[in-house]
Amino acid sequence: MRSDAAAAFNRMHAAAKAAGINLHVNSAFRTMEEQRVLYQKYLNGTGNLAAKPGYSNHQGGIALDINVGGTGTSTYKWLANNASRFGFARTVPSEPWHWEYRP
Repeated sequence: MRSDAAAAFNRMHAAAKAAGINLHVNSAFRTMEEQRVLYQKYLNGTGNLAAKPGYSNHQGGIALDINVGGTGTSTYKWLANNASRFGFARTVPSEPWHWEYRP
């Protein structure tokens, strides 16, 4: 991730931990090749929604996927209520795990 996004995530992670929430990141920065593979899986119908290589905010170092376990979990609810304090927003309505640094 970009250094400012990583620093903000570290602050958010510490606050979540203090509240008894574990933020486990499944994916953050992606290379062009990693994004190409994910996009191809999406096109094949075997993967989640993925941006075209070169257009993903994961490649720009500001997006991360957090294991939230669904919108009814304590992890998701904590993020929904607190992520904006650290500059993060949920930007893909169909993906509750996808959060982007948007200070």
